[in-house]
Amino acid sequence: MSIDITIIILARNEADNLKIIIPRVRDIADTLFSSYEILVIDGCSYDNTIAVASQLGARVVIQDHPGYGYAFRLAFKEALGEYVLNVDADCSHNPQFIESLWKQRAPNRLVIASRYIPHGKAEMPLIRRILSGILNAVYSRAFSLPYRDLSSGFRLYHSQTMAPILKTVTAHDFDVLLEVLLKLHLAGTLIIEVPFLYEQRLHGRSNANLIKFGVSYVKTFFAARRWRKEAAVLSHQKGIS
Repeated sequence: MSIDITIIILARNEADNLKIIIPRVRDIADTLFSSYEILVIDGCSYDNTIAVASQLGARVVIQDHPGYGYAFRLAFKEALGEYVLNVDADCSHNPQFIESLWKQRAPNRLVIASRYIPHGKAEMPLIRRILSGILNAVYSRAFSLPYRDLSSGFRLYHSQTMAPILKTVTAHDFDVLLEVLLKLHLAGTLIIEVPFLYEQRLHGRSNANLIKFGVSYVKTFFAARRWRKEAAVLSHQKGIS
């Protein structure tokens, strides 16, 4: 049964944050959607993440393979909503901005909550800010992308638009966000950005490994060059058929 939207939260050892973010998400969702679900993908937590999420009414699916990328794909496989919204478990994505994303929804469209367009802002440590800036600048220039925040995880997707893209996604880590964006862009999907304030996590420590993070993005960069060539060949073949 399809519903308006699935709000996905990928979590590992985020019990304290889920106690805050799930009720805040539910408060907003109750005012915006006639039908919705909150889906928590648990990455083998050893705290009370599963219990907390279940007690707060979320549907919990346990991740059986490691990696953010796998959790991301699993979430879309499990989602029942016509639209899918990804909200970080660490409270860095303020649910108040969900309404701004929802107003821009449409089939064949990706809506990104952007830290780097006018009126957007990011509260993060200096090293993360520098790395994020370099990442976005390199990809934007290398692939002539007109978007400012390529790595934001706070996004609204249309399930049917994502279905063919997900069949080709291979990224295992946070670079899945870039892979999906690039492939949607190459497929002709309209991608728009709305400003939001990225806030610092409330409890616990990030599960991201910066070295692993960097290596995965380098691999995706070289893979993206191949995707662009393949898309160009396909476009040319369609033009002469």
